[in-house]
Amino acid sequence: MAKDIYYVVWRSGTFIELTPVLADDQLIHYEVELNAAEREKLEAKLQEVSDGDVMPEHIFVSPFDETKDDWEKIELGDDEDNLFHMIYNFGTPETRRRLNELYDDNRPRR
Repeated sequence: MAKDIYYVVWRSGTFIELTPVLADDQLIHYEVELNAAEREKLEAKLQEVSDGDVMPEHIFVSPFDETKDDWEKIELGDDEDNLFHMIYNFGTPETRRRLNELYDDNRPRR
């Protein structure tokens, strides 16, 4: 099955989209390669995360807001974690490199 290039793009607030064209490379974005089935799967996860009110600052700082109840924290963290695993698995080599760097930069030091 043929794969096409798409971009997972965080626009403003909680708006996350999958698009075949990257109109503004200044936006937070990740390049992925998807066939039709993978695209459907990723779009469903993007909708789950969007519905969960995820903001870009949660993605790069902490998914856990101390003002939220414990169940919301766990659910939000799981959705983001699952989304980033999908982006990594479907990602181009450049996307995987960027996510590895992001992970390394934010991993607690011993």
